[in-house]
Amino acid sequence: QIKNLWIKDRSGNISKNDIRQKINNLDELPFPDRDLYLDYPNLYKGTKNIIVTRGCLFDCSYCYNHVTKTLYSNSEKIMQYRLPENVISEIKELKKKSLVRNITFQDSIFTFNKTWLLSFLKKYREEQIRIPFSATARADMLDEEMIVSLKESGCKNIWFGIETGNEQIRNMLLKKRLDNQKIIEI
Repeated sequence: QIKNLWIKDRSGNISKNDIRQKINNLDELPFPDRDLYLDYPNLYKGTKNIIVTRGCLFDCSYCYNHVTKTLYSNSEKIMQYRLPENVISEIKELKKKSLVRNITFQDSIFTFNKTWLLSFLKKYREEQIRIPFSATARADMLDEEMIVSLKESGCKNIWFGIETGNEQIRNMLLKKRLDNQKIIEI
């Protein structure tokens, strides 16, 4: 009876449960219960993972996001963000509970929304978080202002999903919609 599950029995029959209603305000969700593994200090070596978004506007063939968009096609928001203040609160809670040497933002594209990103980074600096972090990006969704702000805020790594150096494969097969010149430029 758990929504969103598909169950295959031993005979090979598949039961598809109803789709769960989408949560429209991510700030209403509680922070992850990391107390389950705080006793294992070497498990993550001081790196904590945080997710601030849900969804993606792209339809890359290798990603699940296009399926999610289909399942929730009547939803008002495809991309959802937590408020910068909510993310800062989670980071402060992590600092109180455990040793945090690095943060990894595990979003599909952390830098997707420039206005959100610059607001978050400003608060990150104002609150003097001072924890180095890594984030994900698309080369065609970054500019110099964003890169400078990321660096000034403590970003140590930006991960790009280039997938292949062959632009034709990247765009026709993988549906990435990203040209080589932009990747080289960024």
